[in-house]
Amino acid sequence: MKNPWRTLKTKIVYQNPYWKAIDYTVIQPDKVKSNYYVVDTNDFVSIIPIDNKKETYLVRQWRYPIKQNSWENPQGLMDRNEKPLTAAKRELLEETGLTAKKWIKVKHKIYTSNGFVTQGFYIFIARELTMQKSKRDGTENDMIVKKSPLSQVYKMIGQGKIDDGPTIISFYYLNLFLKKL
Repeated sequence: MKNPWRTLKTKIVYQNPYWKAIDYTVIQPDKVKSNYYVVDTNDFVSIIPIDNKKETYLVRQWRYPIKQNSWENPQGLMDRNEKPLTAAKRELLEETGLTAKKWIKVKHKIYTSNGFVTQGFYIFIARELTMQKSKRDGTENDMIVKKSPLSQVYKMIGQGKIDDGPTIISFYYLNLFLKKL
């Protein structure tokens, strides 16, 4: 399908090292001129490390925007022009101290809020794990790592103890992947 939108003007209205807000002057599909605002930010990776006992590693950290702790699978922003697998390896080590010999890309890019944010994420399964020393940044100093059976993770999702969207989506795709085996 041909793009029914027409862009007349683009203006960055705010920018910081992590994201920028863009004001687009557009002609909508109904031919009305309006402004459309988009947040442009880097993609990220979501990693599900699984050991031979079908256990995974979750991380808990304080999420400032929602003012509460959040249980999640390891995740992190990709640097500009960084390959998803490179970012996944870096983030897994950084947050959990784990490295993996085997990596499986589970899903193509999934968008987080494609109505106003450019950001998407990639899901990886990490296997054949080895524990190293984590390399957390300052925002992750409060992070706790917890090893859990997969069944417990699904239970936590069902009980609302895990409410992070990318984590829930990642475990959904992991479940689909495991059913194919």
